[in-house]
Amino acid sequence: MKRKRAVHETKATAEEILSVAAKLFLERGYAATSIREIRRVSRRSGALVYQHFSSKEDIFREFLATLCPPQTWLRLSDLPVEQLAAVFDAARLCVENPKIVERIAELGIALDRRSRLEQ
Repeated sequence: MKRKRAVHETKATAEEILSVAAKLFLERGYAATSIREIRRVSRRSGALVYQHFSSKEDIFREFLATLCPPQTWLRLSDLPVEQLAAVFDAARLCVENPKIVERIAELGIALDRRSRLEQ
């Protein structure tokens, strides 16, 4: 019985750390979030954080895997963390500024029309 409870507590701790990290990544982005900040906000020791995750990159990849549909994550998972962070930060900007999404859609439509005309 103790073993089951320990495994459950370990999983709950990892999920709590990941939840705190997710909030920080969403608020600040990848580059502006540190392991120290994740530790501080989650009120966990560095040793405990590192027991569950080998690095900030590991936490970030786990977070992204929870956001993406499995097929999408399979395509993205091999990208360097810098590229993943850039895509994530761009997506954050789009969510914060819906006009960006509208403009991207307008440009996409314009480019699509241009390519059809050139054919």
